[in-house]
Formats: sequence, structure tokens, C-alpha cells
Amino acid sequence: MDEFVTLGDSMLQFGDIGGGAVVTSTTTAEITIESDTPDRHKALLDWVLTDSEGRTHTGVLAVRILRPTLRFYHYAFDDAGGDADGIPDPGESGMLRLWLHNSGLEDAKNVAAYLNTNDMMVGAAADPMLFGDIAAGEIAVAAYAATISPQCQVPYFVGFDLDVAAKDNVSESRSVGRHLRHAGISREGGIVLFGSGLF
Repeated sequence: MDEFVTLGDSMLQFGDIGGGAVVTSTTTAEITIESDTPDRHKALLDWVLTDSEGRTHTGVLAVRILRPTLRFYHYAFDDAGGDADGIPDPGESGMLRLWLHNSGLEDAKNVAAYLNTNDMMVGAAADPMLFGDIAAGEIAVAAYAATISPQCQVPYFVGFDLDVAAKDNVSESRSVGRHLRHAGISREGGIVLFGSGLF
């Protein structure tokens, strides 16, 4: 019994198998895989083979299940229309670029991300960021239009909630943050933040 796999109709027919022969079943088994199955999960399925003379043979079939695993990777502020220093300043508009990494062994299909904040100092588009398909092991980038309020006083920290979804119920949720400041170096969570800071 596997917690992530359910078998439905699992009776397979092979017909006659000659000595030393390799054959494929003439019927198929019904298998349901839970959407939260971890990538690389190995499902162990017991099998029993019975022939026309009533003899039985048993064994275990190991099935490796591959799936996408989406992870937040990196983000940056593109202020090419402002002072182009990569640091979000009060009153500045630009593109907030977000990178996602598919660390799984299966492609992620129709990936979309929603970046939300209740902070009045930052305005960002409400539409999802569309990444399309992200192949296994690949990194993809998409962008949001963002505007920093002129009333924002630096240094300032903006918190975002990030929700990522893809076809077949693959998802990732986390909170990310952005420091707004003109200069300075600090250390948070073991990662050095230069200027605008990434973590």
C-alpha cells in the first residue's frame, strides 16, 4: 500500500508466454497518483502472477514518480526608465522581475505567479506573471510593473506574498521581501544585501 498511489482495476492479461519470451500485457491497469506526491517518489506495488495451472508468482514493482518542483529563485528591480541603478527609489517606476526554478525531473506546464502586497507604498499589477512552461532543471523569468510611492521614506522594507501555480496542481507559496534604500550593506538570514538587497 502506498500513501500517494491508488490502484483501480489492476487485472492485467498476458495470454500465453513462451519460454524465454518477453510480452506486453493486452490490458492496462488503472492507477491514480495524488497531486502532492513528492518528486522522485518510489511507489512499491505488489504483484501476483497466476498461470492456467494455478501456479502463482509474486514480486514487487517499483515505480519512480517524477513531477515538477517549483521554487522561488531570485528577483530584481529593473529601473531602466529611471536612474538605472537597480535600486527602487521613492517615486520611481520599473519592472519587478521574478525568477522561478523547476528543480524537479518533470516539466512544469502553464506556470503563473501572483505577487501580492497590502503595502500602500508600492503599486503592482494585479494580473498574474505568466512563465509558460518551465522545463525540468530550468529557470524562467517574468516581470511585474511596479511603482514606488513618492511618500516612501527610505530605508523601507516591503513584504510580498508569492503564490505560484501550474498545471496538475503543482504549487509553491512563500513570503518574500524587498528592501528600499539608497545605500548600505546589511546581513539578514546569512545573505549579504547590497543596496536594494535580494534574499
